[in-house]
Amino acid sequence: MASRGALNKRPSGNTFDPIPALDRPDGGLVLVFIQATGILYVTPVDDPIFAAHQPFKVAKTTVYGADRPVGIIGCLEQVYAVHQHL
Repeated sequence: MASRGALNKRPSGNTFDPIPALDRPDGGLVLVFIQATGILYVTPVDDPIFAAHQPFKVAKTTVYGADRPVGIIGCLEQVYAVHQHL
């Protein structure tokens, strides 16, 4: 594993090891978990995060629920600081 700078040091006791493609020494990994349970759509949804293709009957209407209970978005957060003399 590459060495990490002071601003991107993992806390002690960390038990999460990202896959190598997401383990970058030049930024911090941010994962956002989005729960979609209880959300129903009137048509199937092909969105990568909010995909919904599970049919349910509500009254006499078919609605569609989430394919997965949680969607995850990940990104690498980086900061670039420049010191300028005025």
